Amino acid sequence: MNARILPLDSDAHRRAQELLPWWVNGTLDELEAAQTRDHLARCTVCQDDAAALAKLRDMPFASSPREDVDLGWVALKASMVIRIPIVLAITPFIARFVAKRRAAKPPPEPELELTEEEERNLRLDD
Repeated sequence: MNARILPLDSDAHRRAQELLPWWVNGTLDELEAAQTRDHLARCTVCQDDAAALAKLRDMPFASSPREDVDLGWVALKASMVIRIPIVLAITPFIARFVAKRRAAKPPPEPELELTEEEERNLRLDD
């Protein structure tokens, strides 16, 4: 068996990893394309990465980014129009609930202030 160990931290591997997106898009110059092709022939890691990038490249897009933003804005405005009446309708109930909770809480007990003599006595007791 003539197996070779290809170090993944080599400069050639790092360079091929950097060039993979352009390799997949077909935008490398001749020298870079040849270097990447040679590396891909030996490196299964880069082959897998190139295949994954090709899948991403071939994924269909529903619309342009501008249309996505516009559609998102329309959906957000529509959800706000639906929610605002609900919030306004439940606001009195929330206000009454909070008022009842506040009324049910006993007021905090006032802190007692000690005289200097009482403080000294407390320190002596410790």
